Amino acid sequence: MTDIELKITDWVNEAIKGTDAFIYQIKHHKTGEKIQIFLDADDGINIYRCADVSRFVDEQLEAVMPGHPYALEVGSPGADKPLKFIRQYKKHIGRKIEVTLNDDKQVTNNLKEVKESSIVLGEKITNLLTKRKPKPDIEIPFEDIKESIVVISFN
Repeated sequence: MTDIELKITDWVNEAIKGTDAFIYQIKHHKTGEKIQIFLDADDGINIYRCADVSRFVDEQLEAVMPGHPYALEVGSPGADKPLKFIRQYKKHIGRKIEVTLNDDKQVTNNLKEVKESSIVLGEKITNLLTKRKPKPDIEIPFEDIKESIVVISFN
């Protein structure tokens, strides 16, 4: 991490202190001096919180780099970004996720439980009158997960 990325991380942490928000990712693109800050929160992140962080970081940048051109973007990681933290998994319990394992095998199912060192995927029981037995749940240790993405459904 560069010096400016460390400073930005400190400033963002100061701006979100005492809230449920957390840093998902900070990107500093040296070409064009573009800075992107991605935030998330246990109850979701909104535009007002992003604007507050943006104003705070902008003031700090102006103080240490007066007149230096840069583009600052603050937002949420978006639905297409992978889950990186246990707290992100927890807020998606009940939703379908696609998990890519370290061996590149993919497993897609509903996130049923998040444990300290693993997740549990399984089927939702939607019709108790069906004669089909549900497949057994699958427990996947975090250390075996390469990437997990929430499957977006419009139905």
